[in-house]
Amino acid sequence: MSVTARKAVGSLPKESLLTLKINNHKTRFMNSFTIWSGDTYVDWAPKLVSTALTANAMLRWNGSGYLTQATDAAGQNPFAGIGLRTVASTDSDYASATKIPFVVPASDTIFLAPVVTGTLTAAMVGTYCDLASTGVGIKVTTTAQVGILIVGFISATQALVKINSAAQWKPGA
Repeated sequence: MSVTARKAVGSLPKESLLTLKINNHKTRFMNSFTIWSGDTYVDWAPKLVSTALTANAMLRWNGSGYLTQATDAAGQNPFAGIGLRTVASTDSDYASATKIPFVVPASDTIFLAPVVTGTLTAAMVGTYCDLASTGVGIKVTTTAQVGILIVGFISATQALVKINSAAQWKPGA
């Protein structure tokens, strides 16, 4: 993994001025979203108070400007990115809206994602699926959210996906 500085953009905080270049073809994490290819950057935003978060889970904006863990419930778009920090009820900042880091994908970013519900087949490449109920992985048995585009087949339990934040506005939806 290499981290390179980016040129300052507008009023972004100093912490968000990083670009991650990660080649995860050799390192795979079976129970989380893992960057496979494409550009990303790390941003920081306040988390929803008194809410547990799992590292490497999908995060979403709660509608009031706070990050919270996404689930398979309706209305979870737009996704913010992949969280980089676990927050537990025993953490000193659990009840505070502290800023946490998360990976923001570019439109070309591909993630390796575990298939949590259902069995992935090669025929599913090019179709949309839902986020798993835990926010960590995908559910290929339903397409109510259409927030995840399957772009590659690795195995019945691993998919290459793109995060589609604006999926609710996709043609034909």
